[in-house]
Amino acid sequence: MIVGCTLKMRTSSEIITVSKRAAKASGFSWGVSEEIGKNINLLEIFNLSGIENFNQYLKEKDSMNLETKFDIINLSSNDSSVCCPIFLGIHLLDNSDKILDLKELKFNKLAYPLIFLPFIQRISYNIGKSINLNFDDIQLELHLNNTLSINKDLKGKIIKSAQTVTIRVRENEDSFSSKVWDELYQLSTNTFVEENERLKSNAAGAGLVDND
Repeated sequence: MIVGCTLKMRTSSEIITVSKRAAKASGFSWGVSEEIGKNINLLEIFNLSGIENFNQYLKEKDSMNLETKFDIINLSSNDSSVCCPIFLGIHLLDNSDKILDLKELKFNKLAYPLIFLPFIQRISYNIGKSINLNFDDIQLELHLNNTLSINKDLKGKIIKSAQTVTIRVRENEDSFSSKVWDELYQLSTNTFVEENERLKSNAAGAGLVDND
């Protein structure tokens, strides 16, 4: 006889709280821990194994000698140290306007890139533009409405490092052609006469009331 077990799905509140407290217990400030909690939950919403990646990251971070201080302008010249996904993510999030100005940013050696991903998602929201994010051969498109498209199935995957990372801001474009827009707009103008007549009707009699 096969006996099944009931799996409990953790709520967003539980994921945020446990991730935040685990981060604090691992040496992060409460402020940074708050950011981490929200980000790990976002990964889980995307079905990208945020909890598993974060748990493994906490086990290894102290032995990885990660870089935690950054200069966005000189980031592309980093060839030696491995970037911490959390402190780099916070740095770029705090400089969202510079990301928008640069349009594209490339650098090498990032630890646990999936933990870095939610920061770029939030940058996309801040600047109001979609962003293409590449980790080696993994290609993601992050949209400002908290959705993403990805070229690989990463469910259940722990990704410990990326050798090359590219962040590229995309210009917003309509999903329809100018021809279709013109056709629809022309059709919409048929309501203009009707609207004008309605306004005239509502205004009829105006000024006829004697207030003296």
